[in-house]
Amino acid sequence: MVVKWHAEERSGVKRRGESLSTFLGSYRFKVSAKGRLSIPAQVRDGLAAGADNTFVILPGPEGCLEAYPLDEWMRRVRYLKSIPNRKKARIYKRKLLTHAVYCKMDAQHRITIPVDLLRRAGIADEVFIVGQLERLELWHPESYEKHVAENDVPLEDIMEELEGGLGDGGDDESSGD
Repeated sequence: MVVKWHAEERSGVKRRGESLSTFLGSYRFKVSAKGRLSIPAQVRDGLAAGADNTFVILPGPEGCLEAYPLDEWMRRVRYLKSIPNRKKARIYKRKLLTHAVYCKMDAQHRITIPVDLLRRAGIADEVFIVGQLERLELWHPESYEKHVAENDVPLEDIMEELEGGLGDGGDDESSGD
């Protein structure tokens, strides 16, 4: 199933006075043998001016690639620089940054992702793009379906754990009521 993209208005999301890129939804798209990926208009509409039509792409967790627009990547860089320079931090940064690349959109709204980076995620001729608010995840379509199937947990359970409940606070079975 393909869900159409929904993008926040460029001026709609602001932190500290700056407009930030925002992405929602998912989309299947073709990748050329040379690693060229046309960026759908709906994704381009989610880019803030500060992204300068540039993405930073790097290996992500669970077998996907992550694509950060430049504005969000710079926020991530500030965080990475703030981590104390201890052994685990150095290992983390190496793992994260060794294969990271800048990809600027050309006049036809395409980026070129190095083929070896695409191979790391098993992506060959088709990619499944998933909006994750400040970044995009790029998946091999079947790997994404497998990941979703293996992590099939009711949304309510995830919300309970991450958000501390669904809002009414009165349904906790362990409260003794």
